Amino acid sequence: MAPADTTVRVFISSTFKDMQRERDVLVRQTFPALRARLRERGVELGEVDLRWGITKEQSESGETIAICLAEVDRSAPAFIGLLGNRYGSVLTQEKLTSELVQMYPVLGDGAGRSLTEMEIVQGVLRDPALAQRALFFERDEAWTAPGAGGEADETPEQRSKLSDLKARIRASGATVIGYGSPDAIGDAVAEALGAVLDAKFRPAEIITETSRTTRLHAAYARERRTLYVDG
Repeated sequence: MAPADTTVRVFISSTFKDMQRERDVLVRQTFPALRARLRERGVELGEVDLRWGITKEQSESGETIAICLAEVDRSAPAFIGLLGNRYGSVLTQEKLTSELVQMYPVLGDGAGRSLTEMEIVQGVLRDPALAQRALFFERDEAWTAPGAGGEADETPEQRSKLSDLKARIRASGATVIGYGSPDAIGDAVAEALGAVLDAKFRPAEIITETSRTTRLHAAYARERRTLYVDG
C-alpha cells in the first residue's frame, strides 16, 4: 500500500486545435473515475493539461513555454501524449531567450518546432528511462475533427516534422496505443494508465468499510488544503 499522502501527477501533452474532445473526455470522465479508485488506496491522482484555457498566442509565449516544461518535469515520469494529424504551430526564435535555453537545453534547437514536440522531447525522448514509462495514444488518421482542420491546413514541412516525431516516439520504446475516434480515448487511457497505476499502487487484500471511509475523508481533506490561500 502507498502512504496516505502519495500524489501522482500525470502530464497530458497534445496539439491544441484538434484534441479538444479528447481532453474533455479525459478530464471530465476518465480521470475522475481513476481518481475515485485510487483514493481508496490513499493515493491522490491529478492530471496536468495546460491546453485548457490557454490561447494559441499564449501557448507560443516564452512564459508559457517555461510553465509547460516545468510542469513536465514536476510530473515526470508520468507522461501521456495524444497524437493526431497535426504537428502544431511552431516556436519562433525570439521567444526562445538565452535564459529559457539555459533552463531547458532541449530548446536549443526549438526554433521552428512545435511546443508539443518540445514537451515530448523534455518528458520522454531525452532520456530512455523516461520513454519506457510514457504512454502515447495515436488517433486513427482517417478521423478529422469537424471544422477544426486536420493536416490539410498545415505545411508540407509541418507534416514531415509530425511524421518524424511519431517515428522517434516509436523508436524510443515508449508505448503507443491506437484509438479510433475522440470518444474512444477514455477507455484506451483508463485501461492502459489504470493497469500501470494498479501495478504501482496495489489495493490491500482486505479493505474494510472503516478503512475505506477513513481514506476517503483523508483524500477530501488533502483536496481542500490545496485550495487554501493565505490572506
